[in-house]
Amino acid sequence: MKSKRFIFKDHKADMFIEAYGKSYPEALENCAAGLFETICDASKLKERKKLLVKEKASTLEQLTTFLLNKIVSEGDAREMMYKRMKVIKFEEKKGMYSVKAQVFGQEAVHKLGRMYVKAVTHHEATVEKKGKNWLIRVLPDI
Repeated sequence: MKSKRFIFKDHKADMFIEAYGKSYPEALENCAAGLFETICDASKLKERKKLLVKEKASTLEQLTTFLLNKIVSEGDAREMMYKRMKVIKFEEKKGMYSVKAQVFGQEAVHKLGRMYVKAVTHHEATVEKKGKNWLIRVLPDI
């Protein structure tokens, strides 16, 4: 059986995406997968186009929400839906975190749409290392 990558959790106003991984980059990829599944049926998308995204921040929570927001806004601007994200580079240097990732998807297919995500809020966002595993929790504004 494949291990759990992400789950949806109820929130009083919206819903959380809670993602897991053996490293922060893996948990971030899984969090992006949860975001993409919120927006559309990502399993039915092709990887026809790719988008390179980079972000820097002073905390992992900021890095996570800034990166996911960049993907949401680029998807809106380009009329794209995304299937998968792959972290290319992640580092911490002098108290700053940076990430570079490739996002794969295709032109928006509206019949595959589920919910419109306006943004990924920083409110209640958490990034935690629990033992050997990582947990990321974000709250999309839907």
